[in-house]
Amino acid sequence: MTAITVRDDAHWRRLRAAHVGASEVASLFGLSPYLTHWQLWMIKSGRLPEPDLDDVAHIRTGKHFEPAIAAYAADKFGMTLRKVRRYLSDDTVESMGASLDYEQIGTGTLIPTEIKWSVRGDGWDYEGDVITQAPEQNLLQVQQQIACAGADRGQVIAYVGNDARRMIVPRRENIIEMIRVKIAEFWDSVQAGTEPEPDFVADAESISLLAYLNPLCEVDLSGDAEAEEWAHEHVAQKAVAKAADDAAKAAKAKITKKMLDMATAAGATVDEQKVVAAIGTDFRVSATNVAEQPGREVTEEMIGETIGGRKGYRLVTVSQPKKK
Repeated sequence: MTAITVRDDAHWRRLRAAHVGASEVASLFGLSPYLTHWQLWMIKSGRLPEPDLDDVAHIRTGKHFEPAIAAYAADKFGMTLRKVRRYLSDDTVESMGASLDYEQIGTGTLIPTEIKWSVRGDGWDYEGDVITQAPEQNLLQVQQQIACAGADRGQVIAYVGNDARRMIVPRRENIIEMIRVKIAEFWDSVQAGTEPEPDFVADAESISLLAYLNPLCEVDLSGDAEAEEWAHEHVAQKAVAKAADDAAKAAKAKITKKMLDMATAAGATVDEQKVVAAIGTDFRVSATNVAEQPGREVTEEMIGETIGGRKGYRLVTVSQPKKK
């Protein structure tokens, strides 16, 4: 383990740029909901900028919530947690690094501790105070932290189910070895300039950013059969999407009209602000009044004119709740 004291945010960003961090490694396994393999390659090769993490809502708010959860969990579970201000790199693969949230001390060994305050999506489960299941990307993250810290175990403390709960994660040498191999292969590809194939769905926005950041010139695609095929596909799929959107609008309008006709037949006289009804056993429809907005005057020259106004309407939502 190599431990580097982090001087400031700029220093931390330089260290992060030179390593694949524990929060990034899931992208190499296709498990990250936030980052693809191609995006990570473009960032580490310097072709795309590092994301501005200060603008990521859950990271920004986590700076304030995580210390509170750590303090509460330390009191609840009778442990001592210390904020970590070191950057760790692996002894076997030097480009494999980790920034720990906290570490538990006073146990004879340091235990890397990952704090999760915002638990979203599938993959989380618990029994009492024990987290029995966590998303794979989080477990990979902890295994990398364990490896970089030279620890025999780590833990996840998450605020889930309106309380702090935890999972002890034992060191898994087979998983750590897979992580090391993936990261070593990844950096070899960066140094060789071997760009991975993008996921043209997940990477579409990043490809647009890359096109914005790099110069373009007029090119001739008239004889490019692939480009012509993609152009046909793009236009055709837009037409399919429009037809599907029109069909969805029409189906919702039919439901709204039926609700209105049934209410009229029932002699409705009081307009309920929100109506919720079941459709069969699988669907739920809600209709909520959205009030009229009169808009506002902008300048003295525009007296009598307003912008930003809208008429009132019913917001109808048809959903298919998950079955328990």
